[in-house]
Amino acid sequence: MASIGDPLALLREYNRNSGEHLNRVKLKGNKVEFEGVNGGSKVAFDRKTSTGYRARKGKGDPYAIDTILLFLKNRNLSWKDYNNVTSQFGAKFVSKVDQNPLLSYLDGKVDTVAGLEAVARIVVPEKELVDEGEAKPTAAKSIWTEIPKDPAELLGTVREVERNLVHHTSVLMCPVQTFDPYTKVASDYIKKFKKEEERGKKEAGSRDPPKARAKGYEKRPAEVPTVSGRVKINPQTGQASTKDVRMEFDEEQYRKNRFGDAKFDVNEYGGAPMQVDAESVIPPESEAEMAAVRKQEEKEKERARRKEEYIRKKKEEKRRQHAEEERQRKKESRERPIVLISPGYNCILNKYNVKTFLEKGNFEPWDVANKKNKGKPKSTQNMTRVFNRTGSDHVSYKITEEVPQDPNQWKRVCAVLVTGKKWQFKGYPANQFKGLKENNFSSLFTSLCGFYFHYTSDPVPKEVTEWNVKVIGIDKNNRHKDIAAFREFWTNLDRFLAEKKRRGDFNYKY
Repeated sequence: MASIGDPLALLREYNRNSGEHLNRVKLKGNKVEFEGVNGGSKVAFDRKTSTGYRARKGKGDPYAIDTILLFLKNRNLSWKDYNNVTSQFGAKFVSKVDQNPLLSYLDGKVDTVAGLEAVARIVVPEKELVDEGEAKPTAAKSIWTEIPKDPAELLGTVREVERNLVHHTSVLMCPVQTFDPYTKVASDYIKKFKKEEERGKKEAGSRDPPKARAKGYEKRPAEVPTVSGRVKINPQTGQASTKDVRMEFDEEQYRKNRFGDAKFDVNEYGGAPMQVDAESVIPPESEAEMAAVRKQEEKEKERARRKEEYIRKKKEEKRRQHAEEERQRKKESRERPIVLISPGYNCILNKYNVKTFLEKGNFEPWDVANKKNKGKPKSTQNMTRVFNRTGSDHVSYKITEEVPQDPNQWKRVCAVLVTGKKWQFKGYPANQFKGLKENNFSSLFTSLCGFYFHYTSDPVPKEVTEWNVKVIGIDKNNRHKDIAAFREFWTNLDRFLAEKKRRGDFNYKY
């Protein structure tokens, strides 16, 4: 063969005459080999060599020779089977929009198609492409125009069609090998370098002394820490790094040499004594300058000490405050809610029968209950709530007719059983319930849940209807209706306390 340029043109010549020589083109490893015909020489290309045919009718990248060869040899397969073949050989596929024009060109039906670039001229001997039985002259057959005789015209023609068959992208396109191991090594090295750089900056920042504030004076470098306090010890060997120890020693000697008081201990670090030129030693500053620098250092240390002490006190104060709040919260959770009752006999529920009703839902007239108990009950009693509570959630309530005198006890008051008489609120704190002196009970019954119990056969006083209290009726004769009043009391109280707790005004278990 003469000169070979684009492998696509060579593949076209092998595919002519119904592809009689196409079986001589084989994909072996990373090469596409064109075996010689009738004693011709063999030609091989890298399988990823770009051809002159670009994808998407000239808008995409050039197809590689292995992609076109696999498509040509499997032209009769279905799209699915063809994709399986390309995946098996690690090659790309020819898109459907490019298949028909490419086949027309490779079959010799047309001389050019959209997306086909002009490439270097190919001259193929006629003898190499004919059958053995035929005898034809060996004169070269030109696929394109003949070579111009004028040198200037020849040079222009070559430059018009020339292109790089091997470029940066094609070199980096390795079908089998990848650069992942090298990329990983480089990434690990960069991470290690950045980590060492950050550690060095932190150590340098910790060693840098504060700037001297005295105008006109240079700050004396701070003394480096000792080797045992700075150099890291390997936990496996129990020894320090020789490099770190040596760097520590060099820095220490430099700082000491800066003020002319270096002392070299060659027995400790080994080696011959270091020869120091007297001219290279920087003379120390004057005593006045050194005193000013030391004074500034002491001020900085004192300022840092005061700052640390201030932060420590703030933290301690915050911790004590948190502990006090937690203790108060636990104390409040253990204290009983309070239900206030009237000390008189105007209310059908008083100290004689209120406990039995609120615990079990059993109502008895107070005079009957007094005869049955045969004794005067205490003005303050403790009861256990069982309604809507399991055995482990029983809550103790305090029932009293005594008005609390402590403001903290008023925080525990959750309900008031009213009689309809204003004198009942005489001992209530006016500073806590606004408008109480003017007989305005709106603020009182906003903070406390008010209940008025009466017989269903008796009318409700007009004053009670103007107050924000819950009116509950009890039947005089039908005791099976007592449970309804009992449930109505606890349901309304739970709803009231849930809203109050949501606002943060009630922190007790109820």
